[in-house]
Amino acid sequence: MRTYSKKFWQESWFLLPLVCLLIALIGLTSFWGFGIGKPPVAVAIALDLSSSTYAQGGWLGNESTMTKEVQAVQAYLQENSKTGFLEKPNDVLIFGFANSVEPLTTGFQSDSQQVQTELIQSVQNTSLPIRIGGGTNLDNALQFGINSLENAPNNYCRELLLVSDRDAPVDINISNNAISRDITINGIILGESAPDLQRTVNATGGL
Repeated sequence: MRTYSKKFWQESWFLLPLVCLLIALIGLTSFWGFGIGKPPVAVAIALDLSSSTYAQGGWLGNESTMTKEVQAVQAYLQENSKTGFLEKPNDVLIFGFANSVEPLTTGFQSDSQQVQTELIQSVQNTSLPIRIGGGTNLDNALQFGINSLENAPNNYCRELLLVSDRDAPVDINISNNAISRDITINGIILGESAPDLQRTVNATGGL
């Protein structure tokens, strides 16, 4: 897991390549373990949309953590669609979380343009912050990702990436659930250490 102080990561030039690099490493790790192109990869991306990620004036804004998270995922999707970046584009599902969880895209898709379109439509929906609340519940987010990845085909490598700006408790059963389903949990915490999430990431062999 990667942890960075807010003072350092707040600049867009840092956050965008950071998340792209980590997701690229997920693909490379799968390739090193199983051979080029085997197996295909399903990636579930959990974005923290809690109130601490808002712009000063509210939900979205150019300098908000939330906007930078979305921009980072957009940059990754552009790379995921390029010939030569991966032998086969990763199948991607994106969901947001705060107190509760809300899918931001429809199922796992390898069509990066479609995923990006659905992502933007979802985060621009003004009812989304009302539906998910303002807190940070990592258990709900991680379990939703695990349940979603469980539906990926058996021959897929299953990777969950969670991006958040703060620590929160993580039930020890989360890592057990992931391990029993051959799911690797990866994490980026922006702003403070996260011992519970770090323990979960380590237990599943994630980054």
